[in-house]
Amino acid sequence: MSAPRRILMVEDSADDAELTARALRRSCGELIFERVETPEAMRAALLREKWDLVIADYSMPHFNGLAALKLLQELGVDLPFILVSGTVGEDVAVEAMKCGAGDYVMKNNLVRLPLAVERELRDFEMRGARKHAEEEANRARDRVRDLALETARLRSDFLASMSHEIRTPLTGIIGTVELLSLSDLTSEQRRQTEIIRSSGELLLTIVNDILDFSKLSAGKVVLEELDFDLVELTENLADSFAGVAHAKGIEIDLHVDVNMPTGLRGDPARLRQILNNLVSNAIKFTQHGEVMIRANRVKDTDNEVLVRFEIIDTGIGIPSEAQQRLFQPFVQAEGSTNRRFGGTGLGLVIAAKLTNQMGGEIGFESAAGKGSTFHFTARLKKGPRILHPWMTATATSCFSRVRALVVNDGSVWRHGISEYLSSWGIENIAVSGEAQALDSLKLPQEADEKQVVILIDEQASGIDALRLAHAIKGHCDINRNKIIMFSADSAAQSQTWVVDAWITKPVRPSHLFSCLLKLFGNADPIGAKTIASAPCSPAGDEKSRWRKGVRVLLVDDNFVNRTIGAKQLSALGYTAEVVDGARRGLEVVQNGKSDIVLMDCEMPEMDGYTAVAEIRRREGTSRHTVVIALTAHVTEDERRKCLNAGMDDYLSKPVKLQTLGEMLDGWVHRRFDHTVESANA
Repeated sequence: MSAPRRILMVEDSADDAELTARALRRSCGELIFERVETPEAMRAALLREKWDLVIADYSMPHFNGLAALKLLQELGVDLPFILVSGTVGEDVAVEAMKCGAGDYVMKNNLVRLPLAVERELRDFEMRGARKHAEEEANRARDRVRDLALETARLRSDFLASMSHEIRTPLTGIIGTVELLSLSDLTSEQRRQTEIIRSSGELLLTIVNDILDFSKLSAGKVVLEELDFDLVELTENLADSFAGVAHAKGIEIDLHVDVNMPTGLRGDPARLRQILNNLVSNAIKFTQHGEVMIRANRVKDTDNEVLVRFEIIDTGIGIPSEAQQRLFQPFVQAEGSTNRRFGGTGLGLVIAAKLTNQMGGEIGFESAAGKGSTFHFTARLKKGPRILHPWMTATATSCFSRVRALVVNDGSVWRHGISEYLSSWGIENIAVSGEAQALDSLKLPQEADEKQVVILIDEQASGIDALRLAHAIKGHCDINRNKIIMFSADSAAQSQTWVVDAWITKPVRPSHLFSCLLKLFGNADPIGAKTIASAPCSPAGDEKSRWRKGVRVLLVDDNFVNRTIGAKQLSALGYTAEVVDGARRGLEVVQNGKSDIVLMDCEMPEMDGYTAVAEIRRREGTSRHTVVIALTAHVTEDERRKCLNAGMDDYLSKPVKLQTLGEMLDGWVHRRFDHTVESANA
């Protein structure tokens, strides 16, 4: 048997309340009533008891039904509410409904009240059931979300831990191989050393790809906003792949739109990562021919620019049936490719996710046996203007009396060089063979007697570059014709009178412009005097002298890491001290015997974060020892953790010799110029 309904009646007339109760008992069964007629009494009743329904008189001398409804809402009590009244009029009913009443019943028609009560109670129960179901669904969804987040966290933690554990032994492998390569080895020993090095690098790439894929999938990659030079970024990119491309006998070329605003703001490391993935794929799947890197301005506003990058190769291409599988994780174009070329199949997925974060799109065109073009766009903010003389309007005034002949069998390379020459106002033609080149030079010259520069690729197939140079010099006016030879191997560039200048590939437009300026320039564009060929490092002996005056302390609990680190510092020429553990490191720093500290982050007893905090506490404001973190964790959170702890910089393991040297040199010049100057004095 169901419990009786509890009804709270807000009514100033006891007789009217009794009539209302009598009407309800006839149809609704057993009921429990309580009558109140003031706000205070209604508040007390609502707080004291649990009610199923409120019935209120619309019009009372000191307290009316709408005020009762408002009080119910203010208290946050969700109950069915019916207004009864002896006042006739639709306006009253509309006003009651607008305020939230469930129904409005006239006192002269109380026979309708039981139906209204039953309906309101039924609707209220249904609303309660729906609300309960929604709450259960929300709780279930929250549990699923929490489980997914926890799973993602555990996966991320596992991958980070795995990365750390793999990087630690890789430090010993890659570091030892680098040091071995500096020693006197036989050709067979050097070949075997290179196998170990390349295998270690491949394993490191796989670990990085898996970790990046995990972070991107979890939405944990946050793009930085840093000022950078797009020309410098792309030139360094091309240079970094020059060795592996040359070893395969393929060209790697670069073309940057001369109208590109080069001072940009964005995440250069992630942009470089996208380009690295696409260029490494292009070289991997190209057996002969060339790979071209292009960067073009699509559109720009006062504050940002949309840049389109293209990586064009003459490789094996992608069959149409395999193209739909691209950009899927752990998938390459075909199973045989996976076995032949290796890789995780994550490079394109990572590139696509990063491109999306940069507000761009990624795509490709390809056909089996005809090469591929991968392209993507990135939306970047404009940063401080960076002046490159070869990109200024005055560059066209430098070569008004020069025409050019480009000789190379690669159409993409010829087209890129031709575009640069045209942008500088140099009339030019491009040919692919020796006979065409000589025929072009035999054509009648115009009356303006322009000088001619012949640009020859030494590695062009089917062309004997030096023989062609001798033929040109032997049959043409030596004073009017200058020869620039391009070579991928700077060491193999021969000193011969027939070549007026050598340029090392991949061709940097700044180097080509500077070379032409030296041979023919009749004007000095703004800043042209600042252009040299390639930037050069200090002489080896000079660098060794000032490095020896800098004391570097390496703090690490791992014997292998200490051994490799000490030998790396010695190979770089720094004065090194190596200690086991953070407590011993604190003692050395306290004695003021270190200029730079390389601090491992994860050590027993006292970790690197605690150690650097103690160093900063002891130094106060009187000193600041440069502390560089060494960690096998490579996440952005880890980098921030190191910097927030008081570290000055961050190196991820395994630390390569060149990276370590560049990091230390940078801090020496930033903080200890007096040390360098005294060493050089």
